[in-house]
Amino acid sequence: MKKIFASILATVAILTLAGCAAPSTITVPASPSTPIALDPTKLVHVTWVLKSYGDVKNMTLVIPTGKDINLTFKGTLDGFTGSDGVNDYGGPCHIGNDGNIATSSITSTQIGLSGGNAREILKQAQTYYDLLQQAKTLSVNDDELVIYCNNGQAMQFINSTHPPTVTKKSI
Repeated sequence: MKKIFASILATVAILTLAGCAAPSTITVPASPSTPIALDPTKLVHVTWVLKSYGDVKNMTLVIPTGKDINLTFKGTLDGFTGSDGVNDYGGPCHIGNDGNIATSSITSTQIGLSGGNAREILKQAQTYYDLLQQAKTLSVNDDELVIYCNNGQAMQFINSTHPPTVTKKSI
């Protein structure tokens, strides 16, 4: 009986440690060298939820905060609004039919955060704003939006109304 209990305990410990392993690396392809024709109807009236960001060769998964980092474009594609997981934000933008995007003057509420991993969550929000300011091109389909930024950086979003059925996906 002791051997069976010890065997079960060892199996549980191994499975617990396996669950703590680092998440799979998510990569996105480099920004297309030639602009892609954009269907603006795929961008508007959709709340895009950030899933990963950073270097396209090694994307960082979003830290769960209980509230999604999200992005919504105005119907005229001249502005955006959203939440960084703590604060609400918005700003003007210009999105061309060729997939080029330019943003400027992001403003946000200034709600503080404390405790636990507050520092990491606020750093993530600042990184998100920095990347959004550097947005250059984007690609979109029904389920996914990728915004390409300066220096090989990108942000990967999923359509919150049509989330993909596969939870871990490399793009």
